[in-house]
Amino acid sequence: ALALPGWFAFRVLRVPAAPLLGSMVSVAVIGSFGIRPVSLPAYLRLSCQIVIGLFTGLRVTKGLSLALKKMAVPSVIVSIWWLVVSLATGHLLYRVTTLDITTALLSSTPGGIAEMSLLAMSLGGEPAIVAILQFFRLSSVLLVTPVVGPWIQRLTRKDNCTEDQWKRTAESEDCAYEGAGSRCGKLSPYLRSVGLAVLGGAVFNAAGLPAGGLIGSMLAVGTVRAMGRECATIPKIVKSLAQAGLGALIGAGLTSSMLKALAAAYVPLILLTLIMLANGFLLAVLVQRLTGWDLQTCILSCCAGGLSQMSVVAEDLGAEPVTVTFLHLARWMTVVVLLPWAYRWILS
Repeated sequence: ALALPGWFAFRVLRVPAAPLLGSMVSVAVIGSFGIRPVSLPAYLRLSCQIVIGLFTGLRVTKGLSLALKKMAVPSVIVSIWWLVVSLATGHLLYRVTTLDITTALLSSTPGGIAEMSLLAMSLGGEPAIVAILQFFRLSSVLLVTPVVGPWIQRLTRKDNCTEDQWKRTAESEDCAYEGAGSRCGKLSPYLRSVGLAVLGGAVFNAAGLPAGGLIGSMLAVGTVRAMGRECATIPKIVKSLAQAGLGALIGAGLTSSMLKALAAAYVPLILLTLIMLANGFLLAVLVQRLTGWDLQTCILSCCAGGLSQMSVVAEDLGAEPVTVTFLHLARWMTVVVLLPWAYRWILS
């Protein structure tokens, strides 16, 4: 219920990804006054990821294998870029603020909030500060990128797509979903869609992979689609509810104690946010020139946002959610797998 005011307000204002962003802002703002949900179901995050992955997987076509080959070089570029930026930004924060080197490095790493906070505990950093800076980085990217992306698209005019065309693209793809459903409106394709998504999401989540529910459901449904099998459409409201649930989870993570610490850490907060946003846009321009992809997809693929969240925004803006998901997964795995070893070596 706390998510509904923001969702509807953002929808009226025509803000991109209104269910996600509106719910996030609504829950965070209302929560700052001490009004918070009693508890959020433990399965909510996984359920939202599975639904979002299902819709992403439905976009896969037989040409996926060729597309994946084209993603290899951009994935390496994005991963190396964020490795270098994380180390450089962490060193800069350490020099210009009172943060210790461990906290500065982990706060500058575009990984998950939980993962970076846990790593701060094990390496002797300040997990609360790390969580705050990571949360603000994620929230800033979610709020800024969907608004600035279409503006940069119009400004650069590297291709002839405008914001209205992006919306028409998204609408046409929704029609494609509906067309697939009308061709196979029997119970079997519907069960295939939902069953594959749940099975894939559950397996990958149990394996402990990042955003396992999203990746597993996307791969399961996408693989079947790539093989030429048709899957039944899912009502669009289901996707909106999943986006709203994900936004509520993010907004609920902002506590009053975090807000107080946020005010005290405003200098590194602003500095870190500006650096992350600027690097995301610069990297997007580089990838766009190398690949020829549309700039909107490049921006959403290269920004320092969350894997699940950026997939949602890509879906809403009519970009390529499969490309966005795979590039964010490559960046996340590089950052989370390689950087902890590098940090342990640096700090030792």
